[in-house]
Amino acid sequence: MKDYMLLFRGAFDDRKASPEEFQKEAVKWQKWMEKLLKEGRLTPGQRLANSGKVVSGTGKHVHDGPFAEGKEVVASFCIIKVRDLAEAVEFAKSCPILDYDGSVEVREVMVY
Repeated sequence: MKDYMLLFRGAFDDRKASPEEFQKEAVKWQKWMEKLLKEGRLTPGQRLANSGKVVSGTGKHVHDGPFAEGKEVVASFCIIKVRDLAEAVEFAKSCPILDYDGSVEVREVMVY
């Protein structure tokens, strides 16, 4: 088994959601994560704060960030254990973030 990181971009805007909408989305995510956990595939990640700092360049410039468009900001992540990239992609296809036009980037975690 290999580790693959799933980076979730674009997120359900809980600031605009009613309590009922928020609860509905929370249940979707909980069920999805529980399935991965029960199968022994999940290394839990966490939701990330909406803001932070970006350090860039040889001058080590510090800027408020992230600057990406809302749909491109990494909202959260997790690491899953699967056979290969194809299996990781299949799990990504079932992610609730896709229900509201988000995306899941799938990357193998390299071991050196």
